[in-house]
Amino acid sequence: MFPTPDLSHFKRNDYNEIYEPDADSFLLLDALELKLNKILEQKPFIILEFGCGSGLATTFIAKHFCPVHKYYYFQVWLYAMTMLFLSTFSI
Repeated sequence: MFPTPDLSHFKRNDYNEIYEPDADSFLLLDALELKLNKILEQKPFIILEFGCGSGLATTFIAKHFCPVHKYYYFQVWLYAMTMLFLSTFSI
Protein backbone atom coordinates (compact mmCIF):
# COMPACT_ATOMS: atom_id res chain seq x y z
CA MET A 1 0.00 0.00 0.00
CA PHE A 2 1.35 3.39 -0.99
CA PRO A 3 1.47 6.12 1.62
CA THR A 4 -1.06 8.93 1.36
CA PRO A 5 0.57 12.24 0.43
CA ASP A 6 1.35 14.47 3.39
CA LEU A 7 -1.00 17.43 3.59
CA SER A 8 0.12 18.52 7.05
CA HIS A 9 1.17 21.90 5.65
CA PHE A 10 -2.54 22.80 5.36
CA LYS A 11 -4.11 24.74 8.15
CA ARG A 12 -7.68 24.13 9.33
CA ASN A 13 -8.89 27.37 7.74
CA ASP A 14 -7.46 26.31 4.33
CA TYR A 15 -10.34 23.87 4.13
CA ASN A 16 -12.75 26.81 4.18
CA GLU A 17 -11.40 27.59 0.70
CA ILE A 18 -10.75 24.16 -0.80
CA TYR A 19 -12.30 20.70 -0.67
CA GLU A 20 -10.99 18.72 2.28
CA PRO A 21 -10.04 15.19 1.20
CA ASP A 22 -12.76 12.79 2.30
CA ALA A 23 -13.78 9.17 1.68
CA ASP A 24 -14.21 9.74 -2.06
CA SER A 25 -10.65 11.09 -2.35
CA PHE A 26 -9.20 8.08 -0.56
CA LEU A 27 -11.35 5.71 -2.62
CA LEU A 28 -9.81 7.25 -5.76
CA LEU A 29 -6.30 6.67 -4.37
CA ASP A 30 -7.17 3.05 -3.59
CA ALA A 31 -8.55 2.53 -7.11
CA LEU A 32 -5.45 4.05 -8.70
CA GLU A 33 -3.23 1.83 -6.58
CA LEU A 34 -5.21 -1.29 -7.51
CA LYS A 35 -4.87 -0.47 -11.22
CA LEU A 36 -1.28 0.78 -11.06
CA ASN A 37 0.24 -2.09 -13.05
CA LYS A 38 -2.46 -1.87 -15.72
CA ILE A 39 -1.99 1.89 -16.00
CA LEU A 40 1.79 1.61 -16.24
CA GLU A 41 1.46 -1.07 -18.94
CA GLN A 42 -0.26 1.57 -21.07
CA LYS A 43 2.85 3.78 -20.72
CA PRO A 44 0.91 7.00 -20.18
CA PHE A 45 2.56 10.08 -21.58
CA ILE A 46 0.18 12.67 -20.17
CA ILE A 47 -1.92 12.83 -17.02
CA LEU A 48 -4.71 15.39 -16.97
CA GLU A 49 -6.77 16.30 -13.92
CA PHE A 50 -9.67 18.73 -13.71
CA GLY A 51 -10.55 20.26 -10.36
CA CYS A 52 -7.46 19.19 -8.44
CA GLY A 53 -8.60 20.76 -5.15
CA SER A 54 -6.13 20.15 -2.33
CA GLY A 55 -3.79 18.25 -4.62
CA LEU A 56 -4.14 14.93 -2.80
CA ALA A 57 -4.81 12.82 -5.91
CA THR A 58 -2.46 14.91 -8.03
CA THR A 59 0.41 14.49 -5.59
CA PHE A 60 -0.30 10.76 -5.26
CA ILE A 61 -0.22 10.35 -9.04
CA ALA A 62 2.95 12.42 -9.45
CA LYS A 63 4.70 10.44 -6.73
CA HIS A 64 3.72 6.91 -7.79
CA PHE A 65 2.95 6.99 -11.51
CA CYS A 66 6.32 7.90 -12.92
CA PRO A 67 7.62 7.95 -15.59
CA VAL A 68 4.85 10.12 -16.95
CA HIS A 69 6.29 12.94 -18.98
CA LYS A 70 3.65 15.62 -18.57
CA TYR A 71 1.12 16.49 -15.90
CA TYR A 72 -1.63 19.01 -16.54
CA TYR A 73 -3.91 20.29 -13.81
CA PHE A 74 -6.89 22.57 -14.20
CA GLN A 75 -8.45 24.46 -11.35
CA VAL A 76 -10.39 27.71 -11.61
CA TRP A 77 -9.91 28.67 -7.95
CA LEU A 78 -6.52 30.37 -7.47
CA TYR A 79 -6.35 29.40 -3.79
CA ALA A 80 -6.66 25.73 -4.72
CA MET A 81 -3.88 26.06 -7.30
CA THR A 82 -1.66 27.56 -4.61
CA MET A 83 -2.41 24.60 -2.33
CA LEU A 84 -1.72 22.19 -5.19
CA PHE A 85 1.66 23.83 -5.76
CA LEU A 86 2.52 23.51 -2.06
CA SER A 87 1.45 19.86 -2.03
CA THR A 88 3.37 18.81 -5.14
CA PHE A 89 6.40 20.87 -4.15
CA SER A 90 6.70 18.75 -0.99
CA ILE A 91 7.17 15.48 -2.94
